[in-house]
Amino acid sequence: MLLSLFAFVAMSDHAAVLEHLRATHADFAPREACSVTIRLAEDKEGEDEPDTVWQFDAATGGWTMLEPADSAGTSGQGTPPEDRYLEAVALLPSAWEPAGREDGQYAFTTTSVAAGGAMMGDDDISERMNGRMLVDASGDAPFVRHTEVTLKKPFRMRMVARVRDFSVVADYAMVEGRGPSATGRVSVFDIMALGGQRGGVFTQTFSGYDCSTL
Repeated sequence: MLLSLFAFVAMSDHAAVLEHLRATHADFAPREACSVTIRLAEDKEGEDEPDTVWQFDAATGGWTMLEPADSAGTSGQGTPPEDRYLEAVALLPSAWEPAGREDGQYAFTTTSVAAGGAMMGDDDISERMNGRMLVDASGDAPFVRHTEVTLKKPFRMRMVARVRDFSVVADYAMVEGRGPSATGRVSVFDIMALGGQRGGVFTQTFSGYDCSTL
């Protein structure tokens, strides 16, 4: 009886946190980009590509390459970095179930990812994915600290390709002057198509946020 009561209280806590999260993020929209440094790493089978590091200056809208050394200083105008936290927001309508606590965070899982919650290029593959989410409720308003979407099982896409693996894991933190923002994102894919196997691990690391110009 006591264990059942504890379980009910835990579920109630999770439900309240999720409700508050959805309410405060209901109108979350793309935000103006802050200055940020982004490290890009690509691990493709049979290819050895060096990491690249780019710095975006929100004041000028320009990008500058910091690494590799032989290309350092290359600069130019370009599209501001994507607001990656919107990927976490897109997952909120999913049918989340409480999954206990982890390092003080509220854990949730789902086997029913909401439409738009998992994209492969222009293709929405949400219904083929499982999801996991950690929510930080230690501050005035909860925010998503960590997300994972993983493929349930291989599937055929457009009759010409077989997707054997696909996942995206992302981490977020509160940034002064901006709110929750991406700190890391790792995407993995393995596709067998007419031209052979394509796959790899793509890692993005975000650091040095400066939102003083917003």
